[in-house]
Amino acid sequence: MRRKTGVICALCLGVIFAVSAAWAQTALLPGKSSPQEVVLTRKFAMRSMNADLRDIRLKLEKGDVIRVVSPTLSIAAKAQMLPLVFEHRYENVYPVEGSDKFFKGADPAKFQAAAEYLNAQAQKFLRIASDNDLKKADQHLNRVKKACRSCHSENRGEY
Repeated sequence: MRRKTGVICALCLGVIFAVSAAWAQTALLPGKSSPQEVVLTRKFAMRSMNADLRDIRLKLEKGDVIRVVSPTLSIAAKAQMLPLVFEHRYENVYPVEGSDKFFKGADPAKFQAAAEYLNAQAQKFLRIASDNDLKKADQHLNRVKKACRSCHSENRGEY
């Protein structure tokens, strides 16, 4: 009975993997992704980064500096992806259900610079965390958050 259940689970996982891989091959490709998909990806990335920042804050409050590595790497990776999904405004897609915010648009070079600055701050935070210095890590987290806020204040509007 256990073996049968294991085989069924393995088959289900295989199907899910195959469907996900097929979808991922066309997701967020120029000319293939709908504006709605791109905007929803933006929203997901922003919510995910916010969750990463909360996770880091909670770990620092517990004094667990070393365990901030994973969410910080996640922020750094998303920072590199942001210019790709914020290339166009897609104002006709807004408002998005469940959100009172929209992308106002940005000069591509300035947006790229802001994303690179966020990535640099996340990388510096990683170096501080690897030194296991709670005080410096706590201080530098504010710089990471400031990088987020400066871009939001310039490029995000509210309804």
